Amino acid sequence: MQINRLFKWISRLGVLALCFLGIFAVSEGAVLVDEAMISQAVIQHVKDVAKDIGMTKNGELLNIEVMAVPRAPFKFSETEEVSDITLTTSSSLDRFFSNRALVQVNISSKASGRARQIGVPVKVSLSKKVWVAKNTIMPRESLSARNVELVSREITTNFEQAAGEEIELSKYSTRMMLKKGQMLTTYQITKPPAVQRNTVVKIIMAGANGLKIMLDGKAMEDGQVGQLIRVRNRFNKNKFYRGRVVSENRVQVGI
Repeated sequence: MQINRLFKWISRLGVLALCFLGIFAVSEGAVLVDEAMISQAVIQHVKDVAKDIGMTKNGELLNIEVMAVPRAPFKFSETEEVSDITLTTSSSLDRFFSNRALVQVNISSKASGRARQIGVPVKVSLSKKVWVAKNTIMPRESLSARNVELVSREITTNFEQAAGEEIELSKYSTRMMLKKGQMLTTYQITKPPAVQRNTVVKIIMAGANGLKIMLDGKAMEDGQVGQLIRVRNRFNKNKFYRGRVVSENRVQVGI
């Protein structure tokens, strides 16, 4: 009995040894590109694109999730070194940075010349300190620490529009009403015009010989510095001019 068991045990060892040798033979002269290697390349691609387009220039943190790596792992025969494998990546993120994207991965072997192409779906979010309304803010209200505060939020859409600490609040006011707790976007805020409609302005009449005459006037429309707007002589309601806003409440027109 014991002798038979010994023979069976030796026999099983022989089978295991043959199986091991078989696996080694399959792996010899080949490189296996697994899911981890591909995921690492995809994650690095997203980070590089975000950096290149300025998405993380203010210390924002990227959260990148690789959803799936189809058909992995990939075996490249006639390739002995991992250094012979090249992974190149591309996506549309440099044109439109969104929270979901498909990263194209090209895996090629310098040794054998063979290549595989796959599309790897990813999900991206951005952790960023953004301005949030501390209370209800009315339209055209100036922004300051009195009515907004910086709060860390996870951004999943409209990455470029999230208004963070890169925005100098003192130069902005709201376009629309904002509710308490609402995150500010660049679309919801605007720089107050240097000249506001129906306000008193100084009209600077500038001639070619350096002569300047200053008159009191009234703005007919809003205008930022550098914009052309229509103004009226304050004491002659029928006299209108078209001039360029040069500073706050100052408009220059040619004689």
